[in-house]
Amino acid sequence: MFETCAEFAVYVPYEKEFVKLANTFASVIDAAADQLHDTKLKEHLKFQIDYTNRYYSWDLRAGVWNRFLQGVLNARLK
Repeated sequence: MFETCAEFAVYVPYEKEFVKLANTFASVIDAAADQLHDTKLKEHLKFQIDYTNRYYSWDLRAGVWNRFLQGVLNARLK
């Protein structure tokens, strides 16, 4: 889901033919394994952690949910 992975995930489109889907997943896993030795990986992962902490922290998500639920309650009481 984009809402939880932002631009960091590798999205694999669904395929009804399971063998094709399995082969696509295998290709993606192979590509990810090839990147493990990339010298910029550590820098990229640090950026990903900082981004996630900034936009998806539990405190931030809790505030969003609290505002949403309070809006639902307020709308219902009207």
